[in-house]
Amino acid sequence: MSKRYGRLGRGFNEIQDIIQTTQTIQQYKKSIQEASAKRIELLVKLGEELYRKVRSKEMESRESTDKISALIELDRQIYHAQQAISEMKFQSVEGHKCPSCGSSISEDDKFCGLCGERLEAQQLEVQGETIVCRICEEQIPAMAFYCSCCGTKQANATGS
Repeated sequence: MSKRYGRLGRGFNEIQDIIQTTQTIQQYKKSIQEASAKRIELLVKLGEELYRKVRSKEMESRESTDKISALIELDRQIYHAQQAISEMKFQSVEGHKCPSCGSSISEDDKFCGLCGERLEAQQLEVQGETIVCRICEEQIPAMAFYCSCCGTKQANATGS
């Protein structure tokens, strides 16, 4: 009978973990929506300013510097929230199942309780040499043609 309660307890813990992960993902999605809305508002204002300046042939960018800086920061917020969601999804799918037998495991387990398989910690990270994006200052793979955060074409891209 205690085995049955043990299984129920593990099942309940798994459900709680899923609920908590889902709630956290929803918070990140809300953050993405809010940052995206602010970003769109700034893009419209920036576009209107630049359009007026282009039309009057006085292309001066000093007034737009603050908005461009704010846009870069919002791009970084969106990028980091999307990375956090990707990592959480990876951990919830891969991190709680034994790769050998599929049994439920916890983050702290070093061995599977069902089959005894040694468990390796898996991490999502940039592999290999990295560089810093010249616009948003995010670490990106050295061979990337575009920054995965802000989309800026990198110096190593063909034709640069």
